Amino acid sequence: MKGAFRALGILLAVVVLIISGPWLAYWLLTSSMKSDWESQLTAQLTATDSYTELSNSLSGLGAMLGEEQGNWIAIDYRDTHAGIIASKAVARMKDGTLLVGDEHFCGRFAVYSNLKQMWQSEQENATEAEQWSFREYCTELGTAEMVELEALESTQDPELQQELLLKLGFNLLD
Repeated sequence: MKGAFRALGILLAVVVLIISGPWLAYWLLTSSMKSDWESQLTAQLTATDSYTELSNSLSGLGAMLGEEQGNWIAIDYRDTHAGIIASKAVARMKDGTLLVGDEHFCGRFAVYSNLKQMWQSEQENATEAEQWSFREYCTELGTAEMVELEALESTQDPELQQELLLKLGFNLLD
């Protein structure tokens, strides 16, 4: 009977290891990298209060949402697809609030910035009848996830901005 319990215990341990092993390996491989990214992004986003300097310091995967005179949000992002997928995003609101996320945004902020530039360029040459909102533009192009960022950018209410960032997968940075 002791042998059966021992075999059952070993079997249970093996099953737990098989189930948790990949997650544990992923965590061990990515936790220090993501921690470094968070530190670097936080330092970068808190180095200045200048809209222009922050905007210029963002990586190609980041985005500056809003206008200088409004309640803007600077978001920068890092990720890797090299054998594993790991991500880290840090958002800084104009009031200095910092939020961090591990969601795999995979270029979403860069795509948003590029779409916004394309839309602005098209609007410059459009007649009044041909103009449409950026939200309509995103929807027409089939980029519905961009509408979330457009909603975030278009509000000037810091509480709503924070709520929308939380819905996107960010958390307040302690």
